[in-house]
Amino acid sequence: MAEPAATVDARILFTLGISLGVIAFATGMAVYSLRAVRRAREATDEAAAEVQALRKRKDRLESVLAAEPQILFAWTDSPRPRLLVANLPPSLGVPSAPTAFLDFPAWLDADGIAGLERALGGLMENGEAFNLMLRTLTDRYIEIDGRAAGAALTVRVRDLAGQRLEAARQERRRQAMESQFGVLKRLLNTLPEPVWLKGADRRIAWVNKAYAEAADAGLEETVIADQIDLLNQTDRADAEASLARGQAFQREVECLTETGPQRFLATMTGDGMTAAGIASKTAGGAAAPKGDFQTKLRSFDRMSTAFAVFDSGRHLVHFNQAYADLWQLDPAWLASGPSDGEILDRLRLSRLLPEKANYQEWKERWLSSYGKDVQFDETWHLPDGRMLHVVTDATPGDGVTYLFENVTEKISLESRYNALIQVQRETLDTLREGVAVFSADGALRLYNRAFASIWQLQPHQLDGEPHIDEVIGWCRALYDNAEEWERTKTAVTAITSDRHPYESHLDRPDGSVIACAALPLPDGGTLLTYVDVSDTVRAERALIEKNEALEAADRLKTAFISHVSYELRTPLTNIIGFTDLLSNPATGELAPKQKEYLNDIEASGRTLLAIIDDILDLASIDAGDFQLERSAVDVHRVVENLKTGLRDRLKQSGVRLDVRIEPSVSELAADEQRLAQILYNLLSNAIGFSPEGGEVKLTCEAQGDMVGFRVEDQGAGIPEEYQRAVFDRFESRTDGSRHRGAGLGLSIVKNLVELHGGSIVLSSEFGKGTSVEVWLPRAEPSDKGRLARPAE
Repeated sequence: MAEPAATVDARILFTLGISLGVIAFATGMAVYSLRAVRRAREATDEAAAEVQALRKRKDRLESVLAAEPQILFAWTDSPRPRLLVANLPPSLGVPSAPTAFLDFPAWLDADGIAGLERALGGLMENGEAFNLMLRTLTDRYIEIDGRAAGAALTVRVRDLAGQRLEAARQERRRQAMESQFGVLKRLLNTLPEPVWLKGADRRIAWVNKAYAEAADAGLEETVIADQIDLLNQTDRADAEASLARGQAFQREVECLTETGPQRFLATMTGDGMTAAGIASKTAGGAAAPKGDFQTKLRSFDRMSTAFAVFDSGRHLVHFNQAYADLWQLDPAWLASGPSDGEILDRLRLSRLLPEKANYQEWKERWLSSYGKDVQFDETWHLPDGRMLHVVTDATPGDGVTYLFENVTEKISLESRYNALIQVQRETLDTLREGVAVFSADGALRLYNRAFASIWQLQPHQLDGEPHIDEVIGWCRALYDNAEEWERTKTAVTAITSDRHPYESHLDRPDGSVIACAALPLPDGGTLLTYVDVSDTVRAERALIEKNEALEAADRLKTAFISHVSYELRTPLTNIIGFTDLLSNPATGELAPKQKEYLNDIEASGRTLLAIIDDILDLASIDAGDFQLERSAVDVHRVVENLKTGLRDRLKQSGVRLDVRIEPSVSELAADEQRLAQILYNLLSNAIGFSPEGGEVKLTCEAQGDMVGFRVEDQGAGIPEEYQRAVFDRFESRTDGSRHRGAGLGLSIVKNLVELHGGSIVLSSEFGKGTSVEVWLPRAEPSDKGRLARPAE
């Protein structure tokens, strides 16, 4: 019975567990649903609030847009506009419907349709903004503004009022006036009579085609640019005087046209700002018989030379502007026709006439040319420093014509030119070089005294501008070289454009040497220079001969030393060898004094052998037979071997050796034996010049691709005047030190360093010691050349 009861309890528990799980799930779902509902309600409330805010913003924007009378269209995705605002009064005549708005001829004045269509096209295609002021068919002015706003295009139409309305009306009137003026100009261009307009400055501003043809200018623009006036100076002055009084000007005038002198009835009127004129042909048309003279007068009006014509009554009848400017006279007064005597008196009062002791007598003589065939051609010197060339001539009808040319600048230039030529002539004559200038045709244009002296020519021969052939013929007496003279002649007379300068030396039979040079000039002429360089050439030749003799002696000395060194090497080797043999205990016991003698013999022999080896090395270097045996050299090993080899000498001299090798220094490509020789010679030299108790420093460092060795001593130093010679051969200075030598150590060091492609620098100050730096490349240089010291 117990088992069935246990089974029932298990089922109950299982059922109860499932029920509790379902209840828990249902409870969770209910809670989740409640939260989801709450979130949805909150989102709905937020969306509603946002919609409300957008509505308020929309209402505000619509209120702002509606506050100003306007019609606003917008283009977005559709090619047709959408109406946004339309509150313009109907009296403006602007339709608010999009279709009606785009029908411009139905409501817009015809003058503005084309401009609005172009502006709309630019806005649609390129987003180009525009602002136009146009008139509707109801005679009202509106402003149309178009622009891009993001992806949309907007067009706004507004009524014009106030200053903007007045500006639109003014622009309308301006356009109308321009149109009318354009039509009027086209009409005037069809007239056969010359017509012109002048501005407030009385300069020609516009002419018609007939005017340009009459002035023989071709184009109207040419007339305006050159200010070609058909009226002469007198007529122009009278016309301006009439216009200044507010009166019209009308006179029969004679004008110089393309067909010759013509008579016109000139009429001009103006308002103070603008003057207009027209020239109508008279009944006669052609000029009077005196037309030839009038033609000349018309030509003189355009000249810069002052010109005046007086009639038989001695009254001024014609003048040009240059005449008024020259004498500083009022053109209006001159146009009134004053007499010749009145003009002279006024000029005398202004101190513009030459100073004369008897003015009245001079005046009467000057006025005596009227009615007589008397001409004057004089130069007037005015009190203000000006100089005038004055010419008079008779005119038809017993009148007189005056021409006044200001020659002040001309005479001043001529004077300065003559002075400059004289200065150049004096300068050339002081030169040691002989100078001759030939023109393109071969004539001698310029020469100096040195040229005549070098070739022993007389001035009377050269002053007549002789031809190059004659000059060469005279010079052949001192130097007869056909090839050289042909070269000179070609340089002077060649007509090719690629002429080139040349130089040469002329060895004349009299022993003199002349340096010659030919230089083409820009004007086609040729400059020839000759310099007597005999002394220079003799000195140069003497120096060359002396140098050759010294070089031969040096070669002989080198060969002799090399030969003697070879001959001495074998006996020295034998002496050193026998000394070693005698020093060997196996040979026999020696007395102390004998050992001392043998040691001295061996030391002297080895010293002499080292000198001979240095001499042989230098001889090999000079001969170009010296070869380096490069390998990877351990700097530490080389330095340790040097310390061992110098131990006895350091002890004997009482000098300390301080060696410092930076960690970056390890190996370099060099000849190990020669590197040791370089450092040994430098250290030996430093030890020899150091005082007892002194210190010699050896520093090894690396910079980039270079390895440096610096040897410093505390000796007496080297005076500056001797520092240049320390690397020369057989240069040795003891300066009170214990050092003795043949003067080859530093010379062999310098040569070995340069063979390695390195550099050596010595710095010393007298009384403060000496420092020698050697820089060698880590790797073998490709060009085997000398390398510069690395930058610090």
